[in-house]
Amino acid sequence: MLHGYRPTHLETCICHLYLEHGFHLDFHAAATIWGVQIIYNALPAFSFWVETIRFISLDSRTNTEQQRADFYHELGHLVLHDGRQLGLHTLMVQLQEWQAQRFQLIASMPYVLFPPERRTWDEYAWLLSQTFAVPADVAARRVEMIQARRPIYEGRR
Repeated sequence: MLHGYRPTHLETCICHLYLEHGFHLDFHAAATIWGVQIIYNALPAFSFWVETIRFISLDSRTNTEQQRADFYHELGHLVLHDGRQLGLHTLMVQLQEWQAQRFQLIASMPYVLFPPERRTWDEYAWLLSQTFAVPADVAARRVEMIQARRPIYEGRR
């Protein structure tokens, strides 16, 4: 794990769930852990409920890395939110999108599986992208999250 990095409560909960069920880099296995059905359509990714069954529709036209990133973003909506965004105030929709993006970063790249640090943050972002099979921009946002939390705890043990 990274020196000085302290996970958030959400990260700790997600990692415990993964450790309990065995973490799989294959998001289809993760869907089983979370109790979600995956379908594919030639549409941008979205999530929805049908009675008690949760679904994530992934864009069949995108590559596996993007589908993985989209899966965890949409999973964030299913786990953290209830209902539809249609009719919500713009600020509430923005909040939900921000929350789903943070969930995506945490759930797709759990800290318990972080590779060792590299010399630069750019190298580390590339390593996360390769290790967790996510697009480079998603890995870069995870590095930004790591950087933002490290100074809080620097020098403390």
